[in-house]
Amino acid sequence: MVTPLETVFPGLARGGYRVTSPRDGEYNCIAWAAGDTRVWWWPGRDAGKEYWPPGVPRERTRDAFAAAFASLGYKICEGEGPEAGYEKIALFADAAGMPTHASRQLPGGRWTSKLGKAEDVEHELHDLEGAVYGAVVLILRRAATAAELRVDGNGCVLLIQEIENWIRREATVENRRFSERRRAHAVERGRELVHNLR
Repeated sequence: MVTPLETVFPGLARGGYRVTSPRDGEYNCIAWAAGDTRVWWWPGRDAGKEYWPPGVPRERTRDAFAAAFASLGYKICEGEGPEAGYEKIALFADAAGMPTHASRQLPGGRWTSKLGKAEDVEHELHDLEGAVYGAVVLILRRAATAAELRVDGNGCVLLIQEIENWIRREATVENRRFSERRRAHAVERGRELVHNLR
């Protein structure tokens, strides 16, 4: 039986996928790739409804999306395979080169995506290519954060570093409404990290 997701993204059926969350209209694929589940990331004109990093042009261009992820420490790289100590994001664009979607690589090499207002799914990277999202046009990577590396038994120290990084980033947000929401998200994420470190 073909599911509604497989109808829209036929590659999902071929590559095997797994739904990992219920539907949620609060955040989108760009936010999910950035690690944010509290706001909708998009360079639209409505800054009250669509978060975009301060200082990054509100343009639907490859360069603007690369700059948005660069604000989180990502840099353009070669190769979509997993690399120890790095997190990766893949940017998709349509035939005109306009960004449409982003996926985040999981530690095992598969990818995770938020499908618009629909579910999050785990999938093979190219399974989402096609009429809706176009094709992968850019791979970016950054060094994994200390808390995610869990290098040693100093989980509390690493967690504090992660939360401090979140707050430091939030201090530069121009729209204070988003800043307050994201601070609350940082606290929630910190609690999740503590739970995962146990």
